[in-house]
Amino acid sequence: MERKIELKDVSIDDKNTFYEYYAKYPVMHCDYNFSNLIFYGDIYRYQWFTFEDHLVIYNPVKDLIFMPVGEPYNLDFLKEISDIFKSSDKSGNFCFCSDDFIAANPDLSFYFDVIEDRSCANYIYKTDKLANLAGRDLHGKRNLISQFIKNYPENETFETEKIKMDCENFRSCVELAKKWLNNKGEVDETMQIELHILEKICKYVKDLDLGLVVLKVKAQIVAFSIFSRQTEEMATVHFEKFDTDYIGVAQMINKKTAQFLLNKYKYINREDDLGLESLRRSKLSYKPDILLAVNLLKRK
Repeated sequence: MERKIELKDVSIDDKNTFYEYYAKYPVMHCDYNFSNLIFYGDIYRYQWFTFEDHLVIYNPVKDLIFMPVGEPYNLDFLKEISDIFKSSDKSGNFCFCSDDFIAANPDLSFYFDVIEDRSCANYIYKTDKLANLAGRDLHGKRNLISQFIKNYPENETFETEKIKMDCENFRSCVELAKKWLNNKGEVDETMQIELHILEKICKYVKDLDLGLVVLKVKAQIVAFSIFSRQTEEMATVHFEKFDTDYIGVAQMINKKTAQFLLNKYKYINREDDLGLESLRRSKLSYKPDILLAVNLLKRK
C-alpha cells in the first residue's frame, strides 16, 4: 500500500511542536532553527510533516527535504521518505546530510549521489574565544577593537533577551541596516531579503524568543546583532549589521555579542557564508572551532 504524507506550512502556531523535537533531538545546523524557518518562510514556503515520530521539513522552492529529526534511522528509512516524494513528482533529494551519516551508511551511493554543499557549512565558535579574542591569530581583531574604543570612547552597549521589550529601539536598527545596504557597492538578492526580514522582525517578536545586542556611540546606534537559542549549549546569530564609517565596529559588535552570551551558551553559530568569498574570509578569520559540513543527497 502506497504511503501518503500531508504537508503543512510552517507557522508560528507550530512553535511548541518544533521546540519539543529540538529539545529532545538537538540540531546544530542553523537552517533548522525555528526563527529562521519563520524569517525565511515568505521566501522558501517551508512545509513540514511527521513520519514515524520524526520531524521532517521540506523546502518546496528548492525541492529539498531536510534530514529528519528524531531517533537514529537507517538508509531504508531515508529511502522510504524519498520514494514518497518521488511518487508525487518531486526530486526526493535531501539536504543537510552529515558526514557521520554518510560514513555509517556505505550503501548510500546505490540510491544517492553525495554532493558537498560548502556554501551551507556552518561556522561555530566557542563563545569564550569570541568574547576574549585571545592568542596571536586574533591579534588583528583586538587591535581594531582598541582603535574603536580609543576613537569612540563614548560608546555603550544595550542588550535584551526579548526584542519585544524594545521594538521602538529596534526600528532604529532597521534604519542602520538600510544604511549598511546603501553603502554596499554591489547589492545581491540575499542582502535585500535580509532587509525585508528585518523590517518585519517586530511582527515576529511577540512569539519568537529573540535576543538583541545594540552598540551605540554618543547615543547613536552604530551596530546591532540578533540571536536566538539553537540548542542548550549553542546560540545562533541571525543578523549582524554595523555602520562601516566606524573603524573596528564590526569586531566590537561581534565581541559584545559574545560577551553577553558568555555565561549562557558554550558555542555561537554564526551561520553559513552563502558561498560569498568575502564573507567566507571574514568568518574563517575568526578561526571557527567547528566547520559544520553538510551534504546534498541527490536521488538517482
